[in-house]
Amino acid sequence: MADLLLVDADLLARGRIEAAATGTSVTVASSASPPPPGDFSLVVVDLDRGGRAALAWVDALRGEGFEGRVVGFFSHVDEEAGRTAAEAGITVFPRGRFWRELPRLLEG
Repeated sequence: MADLLLVDADLLARGRIEAAATGTSVTVASSASPPPPGDFSLVVVDLDRGGRAALAWVDALRGEGFEGRVVGFFSHVDEEAGRTAAEAGITVFPRGRFWRELPRLLEG
């Protein structure tokens, strides 16, 4: 796997993803800033923290030519966040399922 871009994640999520993504470069970004340059094979977005700003950020990233996978995770009680992100073309997972699926997602 090439590089992973992590958007709007808290420190705990970042640590868990970095621990699982051994051998993968993890870049951290905020939806409040422009997308960083890089050849990312996977973008992971914390939809709870990023909200609608994260969706607009993903649109901007795609507008710059990004065609890779975008995965978002959200609290299972916020079904609207998941639905809205899915409508925006993001593969969504409730937070618990995301953590269970993370090793598979990192494999591609």
